[in-house]
Amino acid sequence: MRIIQYHTATDFISDNLTLLETEEAANNLIIGLAFGIKHQKYPIQESLLFAVIEAEKSIFCALQTPNRNLTFYGEQGAIPAAISWLADFCKEQDHQIPGLVGPRALTVAFAEQWQQKTGIAWKVHMPQRVFQLDQVTDFSESPGSFRKAKPEDKAIIASWLIDFHEEAVDEDIRGAEMERAQKMLDADRLYLWEDGKPVSMAASTRATANGISINAVFTPKEFRKKGYASSCVANLCRILLAQGHQFCSLFTDADNPTSNKIYQDIGFREVAKFQSIEFLTKEG
Repeated sequence: MRIIQYHTATDFISDNLTLLETEEAANNLIIGLAFGIKHQKYPIQESLLFAVIEAEKSIFCALQTPNRNLTFYGEQGAIPAAISWLADFCKEQDHQIPGLVGPRALTVAFAEQWQQKTGIAWKVHMPQRVFQLDQVTDFSESPGSFRKAKPEDKAIIASWLIDFHEEAVDEDIRGAEMERAQKMLDADRLYLWEDGKPVSMAASTRATANGISINAVFTPKEFRKKGYASSCVANLCRILLAQGHQFCSLFTDADNPTSNKIYQDIGFREVAKFQSIEFLTKEG
C-alpha cells in the first residue's frame, strides 16, 4: 500500500470517483466536497485530500475542507496505512483533525486506531442515517404552497439558519447568518413552503453524477407537527427529479425518530449508516 496526497481536486476525483460511486448516494458528502474544491468553493491550499493505493487502484480516500471533520470511504484494511501517514502529516504540518464523518463501522475503526496511535480520545457526536429517494410517494400535502425563496425572504432565512445550525450541528453562526442566507439565494437553490407566510424551508446541494442532495431542512418550532417540512421536501424532490436527477439523498440524525419517519413517508429509504465523531483533548 502507498499513500497519495493530492494537491488538485481534479486528480483526487480522477483517482477516487470510481470507488466513491460504488455507493454514490451514501458518499454524496465527500463527492460534493471534492467538486466544491474543484470549483473553488473551498481553498485547495487549506484542504487535505489523500488516498490509500493498492495494486494501482484506490481502496480508501479521505478529504477535509478547512477546519471541518475528515470524511472518508473505503476498505477497513487500509486504515492502519492511512493513520500512520496522517499522524506523521499532522505532526509535521501542525495540522488538526477535529473529528470524522463516514460510514459508522469505518469511523469507529479509524477513531480507535487513531487513539492508539496519538493518544487522542474520541466520542460519537451524532449517529446519522443516509437516505435516498427515487420517486416521491403519494401523500396528503399540508395547507399552503411551494415556491422558490426570493431576496425579500433574506431576513427570515437568516434567522432560520441560526436555529437550524444550532439544532442540526450544534454550531453558532451568529454574525454570519446574513452572508450565508445571501449565498443560498445567489445559488438559487433554496425553497420555501408558505401557509399564509413562510413556515418551512429546504435546499438542494452537492449534485453527483446521478443524484443531488437535500439540506437546510428547517421548520420553526411554532410551525412543527403540521406536515410543512414533508410538503416542502417532497415538492423540492419532485423538481429535482424532473430536472433529470435520478435520485435525491439526505442525512438525518439517527436519534430523531420524527424526521426519519417523515422522510420515509414521502419515499426516502435508508442506504447507509453514518456517524460523526469528535476528537477530545489529548490524554495524559
